[in-house]
Amino acid sequence: PAQKPVAPATTNPWNGANEMAGFVRKTSNGEVAIVDSATGEKRPLHKPEWLGYQANGAQFAELSDADYDSIPTAE
Repeated sequence: PAQKPVAPATTNPWNGANEMAGFVRKTSNGEVAIVDSATGEKRPLHKPEWLGYQANGAQFAELSDADYDSIPTAE
């Protein structure tokens, strides 16, 4: 069976297999995205959406611009 995506409120953006899952933030401009653990693709979050997740304890992994940009964007 296919793996289910990590719940958006996760506080750990890295799983044991060192694959990204959860929230990431780009260093230069503060853009926050959620990374789907099943696909490895990111989806940018709008500020109100991110503030809602953050209010529930979500945290992000701060990534360099190059690392953030290397994550494919979901279409």
